Order: sequence, then C-alpha cells, then structure tokens
Amino acid sequence: MQRISESEIKVGIEGIAISGDRMCYCGFDSTEIPKNLLRYVELASTIDLSHNKLNNIQELGKFMMLEELNLDNNDIDDESEIPMMPRLITLSLNKNKLVDSDNLILKLRRNCPNLKYLSLLGNDACPHPLLGYSDEEYQHARRLIASNIPTLETINFEEVTDDERWYPATSVEDFEELDTLPKSVVSPRTAAGKVKYTYVGKQSEGNRFIKNNQL
Repeated sequence: MQRISESEIKVGIEGIAISGDRMCYCGFDSTEIPKNLLRYVELASTIDLSHNKLNNIQELGKFMMLEELNLDNNDIDDESEIPMMPRLITLSLNKNKLVDSDNLILKLRRNCPNLKYLSLLGNDACPHPLLGYSDEEYQHARRLIASNIPTLETINFEEVTDDERWYPATSVEDFEELDTLPKSVVSPRTAAGKVKYTYVGKQSEGNRFIKNNQL
C-alpha cells in the first residue's frame, strides 16, 4: 500500500493540509473551524478535523460535496447541532462527549440521509465494553442505532447484521415525517475503516492520506 509522498501534500493557510479534494486540519486544539477552510466548500469531499476542541460544527453544512468526515477527539456533545450533509457517507465521532443516543439518532437520520459508515467509540451514546459497559448494553445500543438509521452498513467498523437492522427498538419515535426527505443519488466511494488521513500539528502521525485506488 503506497503512501502519497510529502511533495503531493499542499499545506495552505493556518496549517490546512490539502490533497486534491481532501482537507485536513488536525491537532490544533481549535474551538472553531478555520475560516480559510470555507474557501473549499465546493471542492472538499473528505475533511479531517480530529484532535481539536470543536463543539459547533454548523459551518460544515456549507460543504456541498462532503462525503467523508472525521471529527474524532473533539468536544461535540448533545447540544451540538449536526448540519444538513446530504452527501455524507462516512462519519467518525470517536471520543467526543455524546451521551443521548436518541437525540443523536434523530439528528443523523434527519440531516445525513445517505450515511453508511458511522463510528462512535468512546461516547456514552454507544456504550462500548471498553468504557466499562456490558456487552448487553453495547448490543442494545447497536440495535437501536441500526434499526432507526436504516442506511447504515457499519457501526464502529463492524458490519450491521440483519438482526440489528430489524430489531424492534422503540426508544426513538416520530421518524415518519423524516422519511419524506429526498434521497440523494450519491454513490459511496469508500468504506469506513479504509479512510486514511494526514495529521498536521501537535498530533502529527505523518502522512496518512491514501489514494482510493491504493486501498
């Protein structure tokens, strides 16, 4: 698996790393999405904003082509609004401050109608045994999420099973009106678990951008 060379990465203003339609702004402990990133709202299909202190992500709704989004290790909580992202396919929210799974499900189903790959490790909203929860609690959470977001194919990098998808969960209600949302014709390009990013800044782990044809 060949990595993209450092010469192929363009580092723009405010430390934004750019490789084609992929943008990375990681490890700066930033509380705001950098304004210069908004210059690419018509271009960016992949954005990595991990290892910051973001709580307000409303500006991400301006990215018309966004399909893959990494928000790991931020301060996103139950009060954070998730903007409309109709083309989004892959979303990583590991190690944030999400607790209310019903609230999260409602937001994702309403505003991310094409979401296929979701990761929530390190959040109480998806209580994993690594956080001290039981396997039963984790499996219940997976079933609740999968049965109420029918577009999902993986949760936490594990494939959604038919049993999870058809689980008769009743905690989340009033989805009927949301089912009238128009469906996008977006075709997924990558699967969760295969999306790689470049870290720039304090949390730098070197060049992790991988070309699609090299996955």
